[in-house]
Amino acid sequence: MGKVNCPQCGAKITPIDHLEKIIICKYCASSIFVENIGTSSESLIQLKQQLRLRGKTYTPLTCEQYKYDEGIRAEWLLRDEQNKLFSLTQDDENYSLVANCDCPIDPSLSWHSLMPNSQVSIGDEDWLVTEKRLFANSTNQQLMYSYLTGQNAELMVLIFAGKSIQCRRGFWLDPFEISDEN
Repeated sequence: MGKVNCPQCGAKITPIDHLEKIIICKYCASSIFVENIGTSSESLIQLKQQLRLRGKTYTPLTCEQYKYDEGIRAEWLLRDEQNKLFSLTQDDENYSLVANCDCPIDPSLSWHSLMPNSQVSIGDEDWLVTEKRLFANSTNQQLMYSYLTGQNAELMVLIFAGKSIQCRRGFWLDPFEISDEN
């Protein structure tokens, strides 16, 4: 395996065994999925290296990977030119760009009540529940995600952690929309 740096903290990663699929960074405890790290080519998204998306410039600040039953999910924290923070997520073949929002979420809404292919109204908009996922982050906290799709590829992600509900809003992406600034 070639040189690998942790996508979260930048530390050099030295694998114990060349057959390992997941390596834990000994500095920040992030999980790195080795199969997705090419030895001959770099990822399109590099920390601190600007990228363009739909006519705007973003800087990737951090990256965290989550494990779940079907695989690994990568989430980059991006900052735009106005210092607003966004999450760029790669989950299987799906990409999305979302930002935290103050959506009027009914506190009685639960992850368990949001079933795929069902409709839910949030604010004055109707959304289709398209997917639900359980993730464990680097501290093994269980996160329950519900993905809601609106018109024109709009996306709302509801994240249930304990008794709190975090709302992110944005859109689904075609990976070919992402380009580096060089």
